Amino acid sequence: FFDEFNIPHDVFDNFCNTLAKRYINTNSYHHFKHAVDVCHTCYRLMMSAELSPVAQGGSGTFSSLDALSLLIAALGHDVGHPAVNNSFLVKSKHSLAFQHNDKSPLENMHCVVLYETFAEGIGSLSIEKKEDNGSIRSSPRVNTSNHCNIFINLPESQWREARKVILACILGTDMVHHFEQVKKTQLFGDLHTDTILSYYSGEASTMECFTSDANNKLFVIELILHCSDISNPFKPFALCARWADLVMAEFFEQGDKERELGFDISPGFDRNTTNLFNMQMGFIEFVVAPLIGAVINIFPPLTEIGDNMLSNFLKWGEKRIKEIPVDVKLSLLPIDQQKVEIGKLEDRLKKFTEKMGYLETCKQKMITAKESKRKLNGMGVMEIKK
Repeated sequence: FFDEFNIPHDVFDNFCNTLAKRYINTNSYHHFKHAVDVCHTCYRLMMSAELSPVAQGGSGTFSSLDALSLLIAALGHDVGHPAVNNSFLVKSKHSLAFQHNDKSPLENMHCVVLYETFAEGIGSLSIEKKEDNGSIRSSPRVNTSNHCNIFINLPESQWREARKVILACILGTDMVHHFEQVKKTQLFGDLHTDTILSYYSGEASTMECFTSDANNKLFVIELILHCSDISNPFKPFALCARWADLVMAEFFEQGDKERELGFDISPGFDRNTTNLFNMQMGFIEFVVAPLIGAVINIFPPLTEIGDNMLSNFLKWGEKRIKEIPVDVKLSLLPIDQQKVEIGKLEDRLKKFTEKMGYLETCKQKMITAKESKRKLNGMGVMEIKK
């Protein structure tokens, strides 16, 4: 990226340092470490799904500009987050809600702050810059010692394309769009799974659905950031549990503010009634799993995150089962009724495990695809020898 887009290393360092300071790093969850975690997850998903140009030796389904834009969007997707959600901003008549007419006030603000960060250190004097096609455009004069505009050397067309991707990705992280996104992802899979599988089997050199429609590619780029933003449940359990503690701490802090202001406390935000284990199981089962299942169906190399998610769901369930005999509310129940509650929970774990059976189907698809690719590559080597 640094060479291809002529990004000075000191400018990138300035950008990262300045952006990190614009996060509110006293937040329990929405701080710069979360942004870095999400950025790394985007990278891992791109690489594992063989979408990145790096993963494919320079010829991936995503362009280098797509990949760079996604990673920068991930770094800036929560910058300036005040540790309360959009619903709280609207209920409290916050200025951000007024500025953006109650529509994704946080996500709109993140976009603004990210682009303000790019502008950091840029002066008002103009200099002329030559475009790829030979035309001249004016650019701001920059103070090279402290400016943060990593896109300063992009031609206008690439700058516009990067901005389109970054804004779409960040705005797409508003959870109000989540369930509609699940439906769109399922439909996308119904329409394009076969052509994508032909890419993995080596029968096609690219994913035709992306090359034929740029909107399909943009949708998947947005999808990767959204999946990464809610990725805690499909990380290894030690990471999953740590992030769960942090996000619940921030939710409870908002719940405390809602109680103080006389608002209805948001579901799951009341520290007096919310159970961590139940909350995490519900989040996986009803929010994350439907989306990740649809994504894995489209990109079967990603079955590992499904395995992690299943394992984590079972671990949360096991913790809840052990907790029932000592739970303040349930411990007062007769032993027989406690056993009934445990039985219900065990049945829930069993049903979720059965739902996740599609993982084996996806793994088998990839085994078949890889075998086909090996055969095709072998035939190609034979042709060369002839």
